[in-house]
Amino acid sequence: MKNQFELKLEILKSESIRLLILMIMILFSTVLELPVILLPQEYVPKFLQSSSIPIDRHIVLVLSMLFLAIVFAVMYFYVSNLVRLKKSIPTSIVVVNSLSEIMIPTFVAFTFYLSNTNTPYYILLYSKVYPIYVFFVILSILRFRFAFSFFSGFMSALSFALVSLPFTNIGHSEQTVLSFYLLIQGLFAGFVAKQLRKWLRKSIEAIEEQNRIKNIFGQHISEAVMDKLIREKKDKISETQKVCVMFLDIRNFTKFSENKENDEIVRYLDILFESMIDSVTYHQGIINKFLGDGFMAVFGAPFSSDNDTINAIKASKDILKSVKEKVASGKIPPTRIGIGLHTGNVLTGHIGSSKRKEYTIIGDTVNTASRIESLNKEYNTQILFSESVVNEIGNDYPDISYIGESKVKGKEIPIKIYTLDI
Repeated sequence: MKNQFELKLEILKSESIRLLILMIMILFSTVLELPVILLPQEYVPKFLQSSSIPIDRHIVLVLSMLFLAIVFAVMYFYVSNLVRLKKSIPTSIVVVNSLSEIMIPTFVAFTFYLSNTNTPYYILLYSKVYPIYVFFVILSILRFRFAFSFFSGFMSALSFALVSLPFTNIGHSEQTVLSFYLLIQGLFAGFVAKQLRKWLRKSIEAIEEQNRIKNIFGQHISEAVMDKLIREKKDKISETQKVCVMFLDIRNFTKFSENKENDEIVRYLDILFESMIDSVTYHQGIINKFLGDGFMAVFGAPFSSDNDTINAIKASKDILKSVKEKVASGKIPPTRIGIGLHTGNVLTGHIGSSKRKEYTIIGDTVNTASRIESLNKEYNTQILFSESVVNEIGNDYPDISYIGESKVKGKEIPIKIYTLDI
């Protein structure tokens, strides 16, 4: 329902653009006619001179175009108001508007017919009137409905056949062919409008899907993960997955923030978190939640890269390197962080209301990773991880050091703790 509403809203916006184009074109044509009426013939630019058409016909033409410009202006403001109120445009209004457009070339044709011009009427009809019909048929595509484009083509063909009646019995058969062409053009325009409508609907659905996924997973997922989520709709599945969970905490943040202004604290966190988030995202992880002065990230959900634990180690090393460089360059004051990693099975899924859902990762693996991170204070380290992490990365990192066994809250059996020599 929401997608349909957005589609109708975009079509309304397109209709207002159509009307604006028509107003501009009619006013431009009116301006071109004014020199013919107001200036002596010798001062009228050559490309505007038309001695075969009486001045009174030009005046009638200008007044008619001004009237149509007012009609389209009223329609434009009416449709713009519908856009503002987010309401649909009645079909009857679209039909009336289409008929008003077809009246323009038809009226021009009758003006030429009644003007007793030196130029043969059929030449004016084919060279000046017919292209206007074609223009309105093409412009009908912006309504994104086959029926409206075909209606414009049909009415244009009928109107052109009507204004061509003087030639019915004097050997000019081109008007029949051209009328048929207008009908065919209406069919083609309807087909294009239908395809554009499908494309517009799919684009709106894609945007809605992206917004929905961002609502569930948060803003900090890579474009690759976003695209894959849209294709596979993985967020709809609750399942058990093997992941590597990262907890990160800024050491002594409470003490740091005691005598700082709010703006300074926010600026500090922004500078610090920016590169951290980039590192996690670059190594195919996602930030699951922020925890004030830290965050929880996960590698392997919603999709596994088959080397999720290695990615978590790489991201951790990048983060530690980035913090060290920022401190050395003076961008941030001396800062230490603590990182805890643990690999294991978790339950993944999204919970919440229909208006707001959040991608949630729960299980013993999450709790253990959090407990391991807190051990950094005890061992005066910046990164600690469990034996399950070591088993996953194998011999890829010879700079791993064994710390020892440690009992963590919630575990009866002590777990083996390791760190990286950085």
